[in-house]
Amino acid sequence: MKELLLILTILSTNAMALTVECELKESTGFKKIQIHELDLHRHGPMNPFETDLTNGFISSSRGHLTVSLTHKSTNITNNFYGAIQNSEQGVGGNILYSPSEWIQVDCNAQK
Repeated sequence: MKELLLILTILSTNAMALTVECELKESTGFKKIQIHELDLHRHGPMNPFETDLTNGFISSSRGHLTVSLTHKSTNITNNFYGAIQNSEQGVGGNILYSPSEWIQVDCNAQK
């Protein structure tokens, strides 16, 4: 019986987390993949990153992903968030700083 309980615990623990891959693209040609472990029932880690135009981080809490971006030259911060509960869902956003400066972020749970 203990073996069955251990197996069920391992299976349920694995189902409580998703690996999210966020692709960051900028008008400068900068491109980067940022990985985030999203826990469906707990607070997740904060993953900071830096691009040509922005400083930012990706964080999560109970299945909700937050992306925060601060434009380096103006210090203006923009955030977007959304729920990711399974591998069919994603979160994304585009921020236009000026006609020639933009960033696109596309985060998707991995299957």
